[in-house]
Amino acid sequence: DETPIGGNAFLMENLELRVSITDSLGLVAFLDGGNVWRKMNEMSLNDFKFTTGLGLRYSTPVGPVRVDYGHKLQREKGESAGEVHFSIGHAF
Repeated sequence: DETPIGGNAFLMENLELRVSITDSLGLVAFLDGGNVWRKMNEMSLNDFKFTTGLGLRYSTPVGPVRVDYGHKLQREKGESAGEVHFSIGHAF
């Protein structure tokens, strides 16, 4: 069964280009990639999955409000083309 359940090894990358529109509003273009493997010796860059997308950032006193749309570049059969993510606070 190839259902993903997590693992003990992961590798990821995040690349962002941020542009301020106003003092409190910004636009982000991004490329994210990575994967999870059960064991460290199973890790392979050939297994990387990538997503590219756009997002909005709105600065508030409690941190940024973030809305992103990510388009999956390598989809599995039956997978959606992309996802919308909403969050409050800094990613890292």
